[in-house]
Amino acid sequence: MRKKLQKLRRKLKIKLSYFKRSLVKPAIPKNSDGKVLVHIGCGKTNSPEFINVDARPLAHVHIVTDDITSLPEFSTGTVDLV
Repeated sequence: MRKKLQKLRRKLKIKLSYFKRSLVKPAIPKNSDGKVLVHIGCGKTNSPEFINVDARPLAHVHIVTDDITSLPEFSTGTVDLV
């Protein structure tokens, strides 16, 4: 019973995160050193200094896409770390 409740809680947390993301898009982080850091496929990981890219619309994901072969949000040579 306990494992079922934990699983249900995780699913609910993800659904709430999707809902929050549909209402509020997170602001793109600005690092004090001016570097642009991108985390592709961030999943549940949220590092506040990174621009998070993922296919799932979680609350902390800045760019939601299932095609990372083209990220028009970034011009050539503008990202410091992927």
